[in-house]
Amino acid sequence: MSCVPFGLVVQWQPLRRDGECRRRPCASERRPPGARRRRRRPPNPPLSVPRTAAGARRYRAERAHRECARWEARWYRGCPSALEAKGVFVAAEVADVGIAGIIGFVGAGNMAAALVRGLLGERVVTPEQLWATNRSNDARLAALRDRHGIAVTRSKREIAGAASILVLAVKPRDMSEVLRELDGLVRADHLVISVAAGIPLRTIEAALPGAAVVRAMPNTSAAVQESATAVAAGAHAGPAHLATAETIFRAVGDVMTVDEDLLDVVTGLSGSGPAYVYRLIEAMIHAGTELGLEGPLARRLAIQTLVGAARMLETSREDPGALRERVTSPGGTTMAALRALEDRGFAAAIREAIGRAADRAREMSEEFG
Repeated sequence: MSCVPFGLVVQWQPLRRDGECRRRPCASERRPPGARRRRRRPPNPPLSVPRTAAGARRYRAERAHRECARWEARWYRGCPSALEAKGVFVAAEVADVGIAGIIGFVGAGNMAAALVRGLLGERVVTPEQLWATNRSNDARLAALRDRHGIAVTRSKREIAGAASILVLAVKPRDMSEVLRELDGLVRADHLVISVAAGIPLRTIEAALPGAAVVRAMPNTSAAVQESATAVAAGAHAGPAHLATAETIFRAVGDVMTVDEDLLDVVTGLSGSGPAYVYRLIEAMIHAGTELGLEGPLARRLAIQTLVGAARMLETSREDPGALRERVTSPGGTTMAALRALEDRGFAAAIREAIGRAADRAREMSEEFG
């Protein structure tokens, strides 16, 4: 028996099998004598080729949606048992198409806003399924309500009573207060997802006994649906809870599952990673302007260089070292530049930066744990 992920809306779809498939029409579907055939719908317009990773995800989703619609319209009319392939009945698969229930955001800052945009933009939920609350910023709540049509409240009791999934999108220093306010309000059937850096699972589970808790480490690129997010399950969180968390964060980028003891390294690598990239681009722009380029031109060149290199890494099966060697001609300009970077300890500096960020994340876990 298949396990349906916690909170996921599912629909039955027939599995393709080798061979010609046919179905036996149900009695209620047989067309009476003389009945007119229904007119065929016009074909969907062609899909445009995506130019970004987020566009590629939407492109794949739209292709899958159209294929599913064609398949379902042709082979499925409400009863999986009516499916047959060469005289053998065909099994059915469960496909997640969204999240059921209400998601309540405790905290209405940038990460909560990014998740709201992603969930609605990817059609994972409807606006009626999203609630938000925060401590004091009424303007933030009003902006989310007016822009996205979600429900807002100042009451933790109200949002905990309405939601089946609670996303704790607050700063680490505010987590203790939030957990005190939620004490006695969180039920055993709640899924609690924390995006607060440095707050260990054991701290949240101790404050909210019995609840399924998942800890997530996204980054600020969630604002443009390009986050790299790692999630880790707590003691009471099963595969279904983890699948729901992955569905939520997949709306704003890529998602990976790790053990919690690796989340500190994830924080150092990808959680803080956008800042390293911004600093690199900042240095490239400054170098370009100091050597004679206009500021806007240097910025445009540097950013497009980053975008192009990232696309190469994303689409190529070669590792970064092989791609670097391909553009490094002996005695050429790239070799001279790379030698200058290594002479100044470029790789060692990156390693030290990620290590210090990971160490600070561990220190925060000890402080808040």
